[in-house]
Amino acid sequence: MNIDYSKPKNGMKFRVIGVARISTEHQDERSLEDQKAYYEDHLDRTLGPGRYDLSVVSSRGSGQILDSSALTELAQMVESGVYDLVIAEDLGRISRRIYAIIFCEQAEDSKTRVIAINDSVDTAESNWKQASIFASFKNESFCKDTSARIKRSLRNRFQQGQIFQCQIYGYHKPHAKATDAEVSKLPEAEAIYDQWFTMLEDGCNYRQVADWLNVNNVPTSPYCRSDTWDGTMVGRLTFNPLLKGERVRNKRVAVRVNRTGRSKTEKAPPGHQLSRVVEHLAFIEPERYDRVIRMLKKRNARYKRSETEQNDPRSGIPKRHTRFPGQHIRCGVCGRLYVYGGHGKTLRLMCKGARTHECWNGMTICGPDVAKAVSERIQQIIESLEGFDDAWAAEYERQRVAFSASKNGEVESLGKQLVATKRKLANQIEALDRIGVSDSILERIKELEAEKLDLEDKVAATK
Repeated sequence: MNIDYSKPKNGMKFRVIGVARISTEHQDERSLEDQKAYYEDHLDRTLGPGRYDLSVVSSRGSGQILDSSALTELAQMVESGVYDLVIAEDLGRISRRIYAIIFCEQAEDSKTRVIAINDSVDTAESNWKQASIFASFKNESFCKDTSARIKRSLRNRFQQGQIFQCQIYGYHKPHAKATDAEVSKLPEAEAIYDQWFTMLEDGCNYRQVADWLNVNNVPTSPYCRSDTWDGTMVGRLTFNPLLKGERVRNKRVAVRVNRTGRSKTEKAPPGHQLSRVVEHLAFIEPERYDRVIRMLKKRNARYKRSETEQNDPRSGIPKRHTRFPGQHIRCGVCGRLYVYGGHGKTLRLMCKGARTHECWNGMTICGPDVAKAVSERIQQIIESLEGFDDAWAAEYERQRVAFSASKNGEVESLGKQLVATKRKLANQIEALDRIGVSDSILERIKELEAEKLDLEDKVAATK
C-alpha cells in the first residue's frame, strides 16, 4: 500500500502516539518517562523539533494481555484516523505474538504509520511485514526462554530448601529469604492444630472449626487479607501437606489463554510436582494426616466436580457462580437470574439483564446477607412447628440406641475384614516374589492396599 507519510494529516503538526509500558509493579515508574524521552529524541532527529505533538499511552502489565484497557485505548485512537504515527521501543511494547502484526495492519488501514525503533520496523517501508514477523518471533522466543529459565531456577532453589513462600499460621519465618531449615514452629500452635484435626475426626465441618478458631482468638496467616477465619481458609490450610512435614511445589501450572493473553492455572501433569520432606515442621503425624485427608475426601465426594472433564456439565465455570443464592434469585422485572459481581463488588448480586443493558433494574443485593437471612428464616419455621422439640429428641434417642447397638457388630466385622485383606495382601506379595514381575499381581496388590487403607480408616473412625 503506497501511503504518503511525509506530511501531517492536519497540514500543521504530526500527531504522534507514544506507547510506554512496564511489565510489573516492581519496575521503576521512571522507566515510563525514560521511554517518552527516548521517543522525543528520535522524533526530533527524524521529524524535527516542534513539528509534532506527542501523546503517550502509558500502562503497567504484561504485553501478552490482549484485552487490557491501554491496548483498547490505543486501538481506538488509531482507528479514529486523526493520528499520523505510533512510536514504540519495540513491537512488544504494543502487543505480543501475531497481534502486534495485526495492529500494524490495522494502523496501515487508518493511514497511520508505526515505528518500532529497536526492532527496525517502519510501516513506511515496503519490507515492514517481514521485519515485524521476525520481531514477533524473536519476542515470543525470548518470553519462552525466559519462562523456562525462571522455572528451572525455581525448581533448583526449591530442592535446595529455598523459596519458602506463603507462610501459614503456626510457623515463624525469621527473614524474607529464609530457607526451610531456618523456619520454626510456634509452640502454641501444637495444641491448636491437634484440636483442629480432632474436630474434623469427630465430624465437624470447616465452618465449625473456623468458628472455634475465631472464638479462641487464633490469628490467621501473616499474608492473609482477613483477620478472621472462615470455612474456605480452614479447608485450604487443612489440605496443606506442610502440616505433616512435606513441602510441595508445582501442583498447578500457569497456561496462557491465547484469546486474551492472560494466564489460568491447571493441574500440573504427572512428574511435574516437586516435594521435600521437612520433619521439623510437622504438626500432625503423617499417618494421622493422611487418614484425615482420605476421610475428608470421602465425606465431601458428593460435593466434588467430576474427575472426567467430559462428564462435568460445570467444567470451566467458576464455583462461585453456583454458591447460594447465586443462580437462585430472579429479577422481578425481566425474570433473568441474579449473578455475582454487581457494580464491581464480588459478593453482591445483580440482574444479568442489567449487566448487559437489557433491563433497567440496577439494584444489587449482598449474597452472604441473603443466605444468612434465608437460613435464619428456615430455622424459625422449623422451630415453630408444633411438637418439633419432643419429636426431634425422641428421634435422636432412637438413632443413638440403634447406632450404639450396631457399632460393636461393625467393629467386629471390620476387624475380620481387615485381617482377611492383610492375609490376601501377604499372599500376593509372596506370589510376586516367587513368580517375578506380573502386571496382574501388581494391580491386585494396589487394590488390596487401597482396601486395607480404607478398612483401617473405618476402624479408626469407630474408636
